[in-house]
Amino acid sequence: MKIKAQTYGEILYKLLAKNEDRKTDRLLYGFLCLLEANGDLGQIENIIKAFDEYYKKEEGLTTAVATVARQIDGELRKTLLDYVKKIRPSAKKVELIEKIDPTVLGGVKIMVADMMFDCTLQRQVINLKNTLIQ
Repeated sequence: MKIKAQTYGEILYKLLAKNEDRKTDRLLYGFLCLLEANGDLGQIENIIKAFDEYYKKEEGLTTAVATVARQIDGELRKTLLDYVKKIRPSAKKVELIEKIDPTVLGGVKIMVADMMFDCTLQRQVINLKNTLIQ
């Protein structure tokens, strides 16, 4: 019977979550031995992705990617984190990843799960242009 990467990811999460005596190295070694015995070591990248997705779901962690022209300062970071928590109320924690893109002239583009909020200067100019054309 072939085990899916998602199932392995869930198993790994549950093993590590219940690991009270901190024998992580032994647990990981045993898990890798299981993968080898089942001939599934080739799925390791997909298993890691599945583990990451399951971990985020179980821990209530939301990842947001903010694309900006230059590094985000503390005040803007707090504003962005608050905004993400507002649009994703189920998020217990928010991980904000900064992506520097020099082609962004101003503003920010935020990607959260399958939603994108484009608040860049370029988008505002395009919207203004479209409004004037109508």
